[in-house]
Amino acid sequence: MDALSPLFALHDRIRAHPVWTVLLCLLVLGGAGAIASRVHLDENVAALLPGGPGSPGEAATLLSEFGALDTLLLDLSLPGGSRDELIAQGDALVARLKATNQFSQLYSGPSQAELVKLGALVLPKRLYLLENPREELEARLSPERLSQSLARLKLSLAAPEAMGLKQLLLADPLGLNTDLLGRLAKQGGELQLDRGHLLSADGTHLLLVGTPARRALDVDASQALMDELGRVSGELKQTTGGRATLRWVGGPRFAAESAAAIRHDISDNFILSTVVMLAVFVLRFRGLRLLVLASVPLVFGVVGGVAAMALLQGHMHGLTLGFGSALVGIAMDYPLHLINSAAAEPGDRAHAYTSTTRAVFQGLCLGFFTTAMGFLALFLSEFPALRELGYFSTIGLVLAFLANFVLVPPLCARLGPRQATPSGMAPRLLRFALPPRAALVTTLVLLALGGGFSRSLVFDGDLRKLDSQNARTLADYDEVLALFRQPSSSSLVVSSGPTLEDALRINDAVARSIEPLKRSGVLSSAMSLAALVPSAETQRQRAEQLRGMDLEAARQKLSAASVAAGFTPEAFTRFWQEVGAVARGEVAPITPEELQGTSLGMLLSRAIRCEGAECRIATTLERRAGSSLEAVSSVLPAGARMVDSEALANRAVAEIPRQIAMLCVLGVFGNLLFLSWVYRSVRQAILTCLPCAVALVLTVGLMSLLGLPVNLVSAGGLVLVFGCGVDYGLFALEGLAGNQPDGVEQLGVLLAAFTTLAGFGTLAIAQNGAMRALGISTGLGTAISAAVALVLLPGLAARWLRPAAQGASKNALTSDVTSE
Repeated sequence: MDALSPLFALHDRIRAHPVWTVLLCLLVLGGAGAIASRVHLDENVAALLPGGPGSPGEAATLLSEFGALDTLLLDLSLPGGSRDELIAQGDALVARLKATNQFSQLYSGPSQAELVKLGALVLPKRLYLLENPREELEARLSPERLSQSLARLKLSLAAPEAMGLKQLLLADPLGLNTDLLGRLAKQGGELQLDRGHLLSADGTHLLLVGTPARRALDVDASQALMDELGRVSGELKQTTGGRATLRWVGGPRFAAESAAAIRHDISDNFILSTVVMLAVFVLRFRGLRLLVLASVPLVFGVVGGVAAMALLQGHMHGLTLGFGSALVGIAMDYPLHLINSAAAEPGDRAHAYTSTTRAVFQGLCLGFFTTAMGFLALFLSEFPALRELGYFSTIGLVLAFLANFVLVPPLCARLGPRQATPSGMAPRLLRFALPPRAALVTTLVLLALGGGFSRSLVFDGDLRKLDSQNARTLADYDEVLALFRQPSSSSLVVSSGPTLEDALRINDAVARSIEPLKRSGVLSSAMSLAALVPSAETQRQRAEQLRGMDLEAARQKLSAASVAAGFTPEAFTRFWQEVGAVARGEVAPITPEELQGTSLGMLLSRAIRCEGAECRIATTLERRAGSSLEAVSSVLPAGARMVDSEALANRAVAEIPRQIAMLCVLGVFGNLLFLSWVYRSVRQAILTCLPCAVALVLTVGLMSLLGLPVNLVSAGGLVLVFGCGVDYGLFALEGLAGNQPDGVEQLGVLLAAFTTLAGFGTLAIAQNGAMRALGISTGLGTAISAAVALVLLPGLAARWLRPAAQGASKNALTSDVTSE
């Protein structure tokens, strides 16, 4: 009895009970599907990067976390309308949006009551918000500035609206309030405030800041919000005769459009790949029953792989699912190769599939092991995305491979066509093979060209390009930020400490360190909480500065100037009482907690994160074009670190080439060693790996020539090229082993290439950046691998492998696998 007898006995039982077999398969798949449905799909792109303190993953997380991913900016304009009309429409818009119940918070600007509340809280403590209160007061008490301040105060007191604000105005003889409130307003961008609304500098646009009730990454909720905003925008146009224009930008819009683009890509790819697959099976096998049966291993691989990930870690990234399913799709080549060979066998179908299984068993096993070795190399990657991809793909490939040999032969023999379907195309494929000398020259030229073009290859580490990017959406986002002078969140300085007070103290040091960079032009803007809520320690130090000031002399100077300006000597007693109370430490410092209930609450909640034993505070920066990151990071204090999207991309770019080289070298040389041992021939091992080697080099070279950068996903897609290339080399050489090749195995290579291109090469036209990158790299690599296996490999094998040696190696394989 040989080693395959138990397998063939199982095939006999399956053929005898096809209905029970199908029911059992459905039961197993149903159970695995139930487990797989529990897996949580991650959407955060940061999960693709290495994690840990100071890692790219942490940097990407911070950029996403403090970048207000869940914030939506709404821009309302009314061309031809007055400011009064714009504000009236703003009030109506706020009412409509609140009625949708889609927002947990909707901020239109501070109302008069909120400003009074903020003023009552902040103004008594305003001296704490001055960098050096003593120097500030002494500078404002200079004769020239003091005269100007008192003159402005007299004008304010003479205004009709000052009747109820007299005491408040008299408490600010040096004009501290105006400058302080101006600095606070700049923390939200350069905006005008009019009747509780935020307006652009020219007063023609109105800004609303909304926080949706659901997270932006909840794409269904984000899409529902986009639909609701579209309805509200339509209502505004109707009520204003088509004049009102409402734009909305931010994380929810990006998430909704990205999800819609992905669904569109998947739908288009499914339709196109289905059409190609149907055409392949109809033309080759004259029916579609074998298509359903050939898909069984793929279904087991994908469903089983997801179920395994649910059991192992409970979650997986969405890109891993799509990308991993593509890699597991290599398993489709195995049943296709088996079915194609069996279809050419005449006679009884059960006997045909049994003899074919025996004939292709060794080749398919080698194809499985060599592909699995490529996936196993992913375990050594520093990128969590690639490691997770390795786990999912390896498990799925094993399940698909087992399902191919256990289920496909008996089910095809029992449920497939009853007659053989030989193909007249198979022998003709051998005519495309180049003669040995031409094949050798062509191979060397292709390797040289690919290597030469690869020198100018560009690596792109920008994770944002892995998503769907609508040009109009990006333009709207940039226009709204510029219109309302809102800083972008592509650069952050994150201050960390065990307590909020520690983080605030470091944040104060950050503000002091970057101030010279703002004056020198390295930074175009910086938004820091240090201007709103310094640490308690900083506020106490500022109070101590006042204690060294001769308050009595300062009081006399102001009193003399005030009398000359027409005020009484006691007019500003309240002001000096406030200064004395702060100097003596009788006024409590400003705290973030008391500001949370004011109009500054949203700003604080976006900039402060306290979790567990760490608090983090973000300062948003905008670097001028051409300025270096080192100029900023070099001046930062201990406990603060620079987080920048450009730096993150550069770090990813630095890692991608090393990861590609490591994975490809490990895969190619690992397979060379393995195949050399199996074949007992280094030459045959080299020829088997030649399609994947030429495909890897030429794919990278063509991408460089076409100006297509390599990113994290397209780099991982080269693993798919590696798996296909080795399999195509194995199958093609297997078909050349006999004395009279019939081209059946070459036809199997061609069919496998067509189905792979149909499934994944069509992604090259996808809108989603990750899918497009995958489609380009796998499409080019798969086509090149198949072409090398069909056109170049026969001539090289004829030149470097003697037919007798090929037959001997095949017989050696058979004797190793089978035994009496």
